[in-house]
Amino acid sequence: MAKKRIVVALSGGVDSAVAAALVKADTAIHMTNWNLRDEADDSVCNASTDWRDAQQVAQHLHIPLRRARLEADYWLTVFEPFLEKLKEGEMGNPDILCNRQVKFGSLLDTIGDQLLATGHYARLWHRRGDCAIPECVQDRMREQDIDWLRKWGPNSTPLLLQAADQTKDQSYFLAASPGHRFQNVIFPLGDLCKSSSRN
Repeated sequence: MAKKRIVVALSGGVDSAVAAALVKADTAIHMTNWNLRDEADDSVCNASTDWRDAQQVAQHLHIPLRRARLEADYWLTVFEPFLEKLKEGEMGNPDILCNRQVKFGSLLDTIGDQLLATGHYARLWHRRGDCAIPECVQDRMREQDIDWLRKWGPNSTPLLLQAADQTKDQSYFLAASPGHRFQNVIFPLGDLCKSSSRN
C-alpha cells in the first residue's frame, strides 16, 4: 500500500510553517478566502502579503506551493451566514464556520486522497487495532465512557482532543467540523507546547 502524500495548509504564518517543517510535507497549499478587490491596499491582514509569506516559506522548505481560490465558498458558506446571524441578533464565530465549511470541507475536497497537515493546536486520536486510550482522554472520562471507547471500532471517526498546550488549544474552533473529515488530517503541533520553543 502506497504511503499517502502530505499536503500542508500554508497560511504564511509561523504555526503552519512549523507544521510543514515537522511533517516534511510533500507539497503545500495556500487557501485564499477573500477577494483581493474587496480589501483596502493598507489592510493589516492582507491576502497578497499572506500569499507572499507562504511562497517564501515554501521556497525555504523546498516544497512546491499552489493556491486554492476558495473565495466563493467562503462568501457563500461562511460570510453570508455570519451576516444573516448578525441580523437576527446572534453573534456567531466565522472561524468555526470557516474550519467546518472551507478548510475541512472545500480544501480537503481540493486535495483529494492525500493527508492534510495544518498548524492548529489540537490533537486527533485514530483508533487503530488494539491501541491504548490516551491518558489525556482517560483523565477526563468516567469509567463507562472509557469502556465505550474500548469497544469503538478501528475504522471509526477520529476523536478530536485538546492540544497538549492548553493555553494554545484550538480544538474549540474545530469541534463543529464533522469527525469523518479528520480521517486524513494531521495536527503536528498538537503535542507541542509553544512556550517550550523559547526556552
